[in-house]
Amino acid sequence: MNYKQEIKLPEKLCYSAGNVAAVLVNTTLSSYLMYFYTDILGIAASAAAAIFLFSRIWDAFNDPLMGMIADRTRSRWGTYRPWILWIALPMTICGILCFTAPDLSYYGKLIWAWVTYIACGMCYTGIYIPYGVMNNVMTQDMNQRLTLATFRETGSDIASMIIGYTTMPLVLAIGHGNEAKGFQGTMIVYSLLGLVCLAVCFLGIKERRAPEISKFTLKESIGSLKGNKPALVIMLAMVVMNGIVMYEFSWFVYYIKYFLQRMDLQPIIMTMIPGVALACKFIINPIAQKVGKKRMLIVGSVIYFLDGIMFLAAGSNIILAVIACAGFGVGLTFFFVMVWGSVPDIVEYGEWKNGIRAPGFLYSMGTLSNKLGLGFSGLLAGWMLTGIHYVPGAVQTEAVQHGIYLATGIPLIAAGIFCVIIFSFYDLTQEKYIEILKELEERKNS
Repeated sequence: MNYKQEIKLPEKLCYSAGNVAAVLVNTTLSSYLMYFYTDILGIAASAAAAIFLFSRIWDAFNDPLMGMIADRTRSRWGTYRPWILWIALPMTICGILCFTAPDLSYYGKLIWAWVTYIACGMCYTGIYIPYGVMNNVMTQDMNQRLTLATFRETGSDIASMIIGYTTMPLVLAIGHGNEAKGFQGTMIVYSLLGLVCLAVCFLGIKERRAPEISKFTLKESIGSLKGNKPALVIMLAMVVMNGIVMYEFSWFVYYIKYFLQRMDLQPIIMTMIPGVALACKFIINPIAQKVGKKRMLIVGSVIYFLDGIMFLAAGSNIILAVIACAGFGVGLTFFFVMVWGSVPDIVEYGEWKNGIRAPGFLYSMGTLSNKLGLGFSGLLAGWMLTGIHYVPGAVQTEAVQHGIYLATGIPLIAAGIFCVIIFSFYDLTQEKYIEILKELEERKNS
């Protein structure tokens, strides 16, 4: 059987548009919501951290459930594709509400933050899990899946560049000094743009491989993880590295404003990071096809380790700090393209190992790991701000500035070391994957 299957460029671009929409909402939340909560809504950093943590605990139930529901969905638009259409408008509305500052008491604002953030997370799950599984049903070609993952992350880079370059200028232009109004207006712009991108994605992609109706219970679906070492490695890496990367995105606001004291550089730096990541997309696929995914996963981890050292070595030197930020962008491509490009492969590995094919469930485990990392990032940021005695909106002491500096580099070093170690256990090579596909085909034929 021929496992090569070409996907045309227009469809790849439409697939990429789906991630533009997701990142316009998710990265804006992860980068600015902590600041919005502490400096605009007036919520304590520890209380904001609790919101992020609890919502991720809820995702431990919500994400696998959504994966199973998606696996069982049958409609005239397919199995996973229709969810992009159905949840698009609710996610647009919830994203806007997250950056709305109501005139309520402190506890009223706290409740508002809890409800809107959890609701937005559920909508994000309703779209993003089916969207991610589309990679699995669009093709069985391992290299095409990697290409789709590259286009997916390209969409992420484009959205991140939009966010980095336009967020604070839009906040100032729309709010005229009122940050609450500015952030709400900015999120309206991003959410509506995301809604258009979701429509493009829905209309432009196809499900070529109709999955069998899943009859597995939750317990049986969990069984697809048994002996699936590549899946466990990928998920653990996602929790750790996505947590640290999202933490860094939220931390850069404090790093640029209070340590570098150059808020004029904020749009430049936050645009440069995804811009560098986008430039790396042109070289990663040829390299990955030559050296293999496992080595590339380790390379991505080493890049973040070295980047953490660079942040510490830079100190307050603006040029070196900007170079360190550029290195952070390199890591975004070399780590996350490879991780997400590996997720579809673990579905076949699980089917080969256990006889259980549960793409929606396994992908939900990936997104759950990603969001657990996101929850950890919010918790870590809250702890750090509390631990260094950060005072919102005030002139920070030298001790607080030094704490911000250390808390920028050290987490990257620790995460890089951890991921290098666990990726040494990843054993799903290209050759082994082809053998697995052949054996699965022989089982079906017999």
